[in-house]
Amino acid sequence: MAGISNELSHFNGRNGLGAVMGSKNVKAIAVRGTSDVAVHDKETLQRLYRETSELAHTQVQAHALNQFGTIAGVEGVNAGGALPTNNWQNAVFPGADKIGGKRLNEEFLVKRGACYMCPVRCKRVVAVPDPVYAVDSEYGGPEYETAIAFGSCCGVNSMEVVIKANELCNRLTLDTISAGMTIAFAMACFEAGLLTKDDTGGIDLKFGNEHAILPLLEDMAHRRGLGAILADGSSAAAKKIGKGAERFLLTVKGQEIPMHDPRIKTGLGLQFALAPNGADHWFAQHDPFFATETSPGCIALAQMGLGRPVAPLSLGPDKVRIVAYTSYLNALYDDLGVCVFAAVARSMTGLDTLTAMIRAVTGWDVSLWELLKVGERTNTLYRLFNQKQGVNASADMLPGLFFKPFADGPLAGTQAIDQAEFEEAVRLYYAMCGWDPDTGHPTMGKLSELGLEMYAGLPDADSDVRRASRAAARADAHA
Repeated sequence: MAGISNELSHFNGRNGLGAVMGSKNVKAIAVRGTSDVAVHDKETLQRLYRETSELAHTQVQAHALNQFGTIAGVEGVNAGGALPTNNWQNAVFPGADKIGGKRLNEEFLVKRGACYMCPVRCKRVVAVPDPVYAVDSEYGGPEYETAIAFGSCCGVNSMEVVIKANELCNRLTLDTISAGMTIAFAMACFEAGLLTKDDTGGIDLKFGNEHAILPLLEDMAHRRGLGAILADGSSAAAKKIGKGAERFLLTVKGQEIPMHDPRIKTGLGLQFALAPNGADHWFAQHDPFFATETSPGCIALAQMGLGRPVAPLSLGPDKVRIVAYTSYLNALYDDLGVCVFAAVARSMTGLDTLTAMIRAVTGWDVSLWELLKVGERTNTLYRLFNQKQGVNASADMLPGLFFKPFADGPLAGTQAIDQAEFEEAVRLYYAMCGWDPDTGHPTMGKLSELGLEMYAGLPDADSDVRRASRAAARADAHA
């Protein structure tokens, strides 16, 4: 769960990239530029930047991000009955208003922060009056994911603890989602009797114990006591704890899931399962962006063939198409270094503007179709790499919790994802991508189309082994 920090409050937080640097004995990388960056058409690029920047004050999603940040979503998700609570055992948290955006903006906000030159300025910079939880504002403030991971998911309703936990993670370069979810997992194990006070060093590790969070974070970072067991994340910890601890895991490909419930937006479930790097809530665009004809995705991405509304709970071909096409788009954003909070459908920069910017920078007469092929090529390379490393179709599965109905709240007893339908949607995604529907392995035809035919000979287990692996995964999910 080690991340890479840039200027204290900007993070490559997920996927253990900090551990990759550590494995190479690299503590930091410092770069100092001395030359200008060559731009083909500087005047056009500056004009496009000015026009796009003005949208930060008028475009609905961008303006909301500026005013309230991502943490504004906490209260609404709770009211809808889908807020991850007590390691996802519940979906409604009575203290949501105490860890939500309204309280943070009214009581703790110092100013709005931003990545370099970004007009959206969605980051929160905070201060805490209570000296016990005083923080250095240079480390920024908590996002939606952080507030839930250390808040409701641990049963904690203290904004002060959430803010301090965020600062500690930034100081210690820990991913807040994985760190918070790992502590929530440990709390579930404690309440089930799989961990005792002898294991925790005397800490009463029950849900709601706000005093357990901060010392346990320190212990995880320094591999002390129970922290040494939790330091590598919940999947590794479950193996060490044993006694059936795996039943409390909420991971995909070993990575803790983000704070979004796929039972209210099934396309997100496909994202969690299919993302090559483990559960990722921005592998593609989110379902509500395509819910109605006036939803931002239907409008902004209509030129990609996604102008028709699709119900958030659908797992049909139209939903799979949205996930497939927008996974290419989001991969392109990653390739370009474009933030999803500054571009459609989540925000303001349109596809035509983005294409024009790339032309202005490079001088290439590139089309949107060619750019989306870059994203598709990227996803296909991810797939090839994973399969070479033994990560195959059996890993493209959700935790079993999501095939069961909500346990409480307004959605209690409803909205379990149909597992057979979900698995068929995964197979259909493979087929839409030009991958074998049984193995998920890119076909020779797709590799040739993308100019990747040189990778056709990469090792790949045979289909019978893959089918058996998927059958085992289905059995585990039902258990």
